[in-house]
Amino acid sequence: MNELNKMRMEGSLCTVRFDLNGKLIDAHKNILVAGSPYFRAMFCGNFEESKSKGLEEPIVLKEIDSEAFETVLKFMYVDQLDLTTGNVTQVLAAAHLLQLTDAVDLCEKFMVDEASVSTYLQFRIAAETYDLKDFLQLDFFQENFVALSKTQPFKELDKQMLCTLTKDMLYYSGDEIEVFRAAVDWLEHAQDRQQHLHDVMACVRFPLIPVEVLSEEVLGHDMIRLDGFVYKRVRDALTSQVKPISGKESAFEERCMVWVENGERENGFCVGTPLRMHAMPAASVLDGTFQTRSFPAPPIGMLINDSIQLCQANDNLYLLGTNQETFTLIVQIYNATTKKWVFVGDSKKKGRSDTTVAHVDGKIIIAGGMLVTKDSDFKFNGSLNTSEVVEFDPQKKCWREVAPLPIPVCAASSCVRQGSMYVAGGYYDEGTCDQFFEFSVERNTWHRREPLKEARMEYLLETVGGEIFAIDSLTWIQ
Repeated sequence: MNELNKMRMEGSLCTVRFDLNGKLIDAHKNILVAGSPYFRAMFCGNFEESKSKGLEEPIVLKEIDSEAFETVLKFMYVDQLDLTTGNVTQVLAAAHLLQLTDAVDLCEKFMVDEASVSTYLQFRIAAETYDLKDFLQLDFFQENFVALSKTQPFKELDKQMLCTLTKDMLYYSGDEIEVFRAAVDWLEHAQDRQQHLHDVMACVRFPLIPVEVLSEEVLGHDMIRLDGFVYKRVRDALTSQVKPISGKESAFEERCMVWVENGERENGFCVGTPLRMHAMPAASVLDGTFQTRSFPAPPIGMLINDSIQLCQANDNLYLLGTNQETFTLIVQIYNATTKKWVFVGDSKKKGRSDTTVAHVDGKIIIAGGMLVTKDSDFKFNGSLNTSEVVEFDPQKKCWREVAPLPIPVCAASSCVRQGSMYVAGGYYDEGTCDQFFEFSVERNTWHRREPLKEARMEYLLETVGGEIFAIDSLTWIQ
């Protein structure tokens, strides 16, 4: 066969000629038919090439690199595959097209042996393309993620390949913040990549990032701060990491509230998991002891993931949220004097998360939110938002539907001023919202007010001295 290859290179007795982007390469048809199912079908079947007039009529091969074709031709003659880190992916492509399974196996073995920070990503793309199982089983990506993420080939990956690679990170044991940093670098490498923010950030396991880093580096990043969907995911990850304080576990299990008085968050009631239910006696706030005591769990289990809202009025604590069994909106009332849960009322309305609640003129108003079903994943989805507004009358213990919000919105903020409920910001079908509305309970009407200066969600809205302030942990809104 060495002599035949020598004859091929000299052009002696060749019977077929190929044109590869202008480069002419001659070969012996019988060698090609014997070694390649691709050429066997070409020359022995009913294809046009089977009628070729030999060297006078070159066969055009557009799909194969000319140098790679020379390499696989030599392999077919002398069973020797000349591979380098620079040509192996092109040779692999040619061998795969020509159905040279032995050559494909040699290429894969070479890639496994020669994988390095400088070659891995190029090899991985080829391995994904041609389903090279041995190469795909390597742990190289996880073991060398930080170094790989700083290379130019990583930044030049397309979105589909990036998301394919990040599936490997489910088994990554390093610092998850490095995954976030790599995602940011990739997104910032080209202006048109911002559209992929949600898909790329879905690959980051935010709850595995330490609270300090999550709150400072991640939550403070403009890319996160200005996108309501991802911002919500990060805030949820922060909530999930809040540590429970002393007290006995309640039968409420993981559906619970806690008064947080550590340095990680402002003092106040938070809803999350796996926290425990506690109450803060008023006297302990005055004397600075910040002691806690357990109190009975609500009689009905309620969903977490921001489906619970709190409202206080007339020495009662109103817990509004979604019944975990019926998935309907309910209210449960806890009396601070008797220290008992005194009422449970079902609105018969669909459950919802990320609503906003206010106590106005003796009525409790629940506005907007995202509808909840048994299949809900609690990810922001504008199509699930509702504009429905429901009123609960604590005196009559009854519900009624009132005028709807002008737009369907969830994760909005609210406050009360001079007998009206004000609702601002949130998340709707076009993204984070800057709208500002006033609801008159007496007239049962909504009015648009001057929008916020910046679209935001989940901040603090409060009335002080007749003025309304919208504040969050990152920046002043208005």
